[in-house]
Amino acid sequence: MASCDDQGRVILSKQLIKYAKIVKDLTIIGVLNKVEIWDKRTLIFSDKKTVVDDDSYEELSKKVTV
Repeated sequence: MASCDDQGRVILSKQLIKYAKIVKDLTIIGVLNKVEIWDKRTLIFSDKKTVVDDDSYEELSKKVTV
């Protein structure tokens, strides 16, 4: 769970920082009403092992209803 300080900045709990393996640099990704906070190195590693092809786009299009 995250909270905000008096200036509206997001404060991440130690548990969330540990879970997300956040060390130093962050990447924040926002789409519609969702926000993802990634450790930069973890995101790069995750992106490298993710295969994006026509079949995966087809499956994704079935799940998206915008």
